[in-house]
Amino acid sequence: MQPKGSAFGDPRPAAPTLSAGAPGSDTVTVSWAAPQSDRDLRGYELHWRRAADTTWTEMPDIASTETTYTITGLDADTAY
Repeated sequence: MQPKGSAFGDPRPAAPTLSAGAPGSDTVTVSWAAPQSDRDLRGYELHWRRAADTTWTEMPDIASTETTYTITGLDADTAY
């Protein structure tokens, strides 16, 4: 998870700490607190990968007003 910076350019705020809810059969919902900043945040970038993989999957851009996202298409009994 990485904030996309502000309308005024970098530096970006620090990445927020994610909390994951109970996983579904192929989904998990993650949540975070918006950074405390006086900048206009443009949105978030969320990346995930299986623990055994080296390649990250980037999710579509997440609006700056959102503080949750549901990742779908996951495999059961797999560490991420």
